[in-house]
Amino acid sequence: MALCEVEYRAGRWDEAQVHGQLAAAAITAAPGLQFGASVAYAALALVPSRRGDWAAAERAVDRAQAGARELQDIAATLYATNARAGPGEIVVSDVTRQLSLGSGLRFAERARTPLNGLPGTWELATVIG
Repeated sequence: MALCEVEYRAGRWDEAQVHGQLAAAAITAAPGLQFGASVAYAALALVPSRRGDWAAAERAVDRAQAGARELQDIAATLYATNARAGPGEIVVSDVTRQLSLGSGLRFAERARTPLNGLPGTWELATVIG
């Protein structure tokens, strides 16, 4: 998406649109990167809106909003996972654990768990200090 932004700012809108679409497709297909898809599709609305192609801009914004709603559903499901945690226990997704590397926090791995409303099983961890 960074290349798309640079091209857009440089007025190279055709290239920005192509590279933005490629980035959005790659982000959408990658497991665990749903949060980036919303941002990618919001950015894809820039070129058509500058050109006055309101229908194309609206399609991109609709896709961004759909991704944001999906992300809220995922977040709600992950937060609900903590309802199964014991007293004083904090359960996080593996993505959160990975983003916390270098923070000094330690984690205990839990068994892969199916989460209501989400496909497959998810790696969870408990914060232990």
